[in-house]
Amino acid sequence: MYGIAVAALGMPSTIATGLAIHAYGPISDNAGGIAEMAVMSHRIHERTDALDAAGNTLLLSESLLFGFIFPLLWYYATTLYFRNYYQKDPRE
Repeated sequence: MYGIAVAALGMPSTIATGLAIHAYGPISDNAGGIAEMAVMSHRIHERTDALDAAGNTLLLSESLLFGFIFPLLWYYATTLYFRNYYQKDPRE
């Protein structure tokens, strides 16, 4: 029971990390566009392209999202069910 609760709390942290990494894609893409319009060094453009690729390859797609969301909901439901199942009725 404790393991299910810990797993249910640990899974959202990986989702938050994936979303944070995914947010770097558009930001670095805009920075690359600004660097290109400002005619900056080619090294800067290479670095922003690398960051853009990192943000786009770690895409939190629907299949990955559902792969985390459905087990997470199952963990929560199982924990709540057994908590209510084993909890004594205060009226008794």
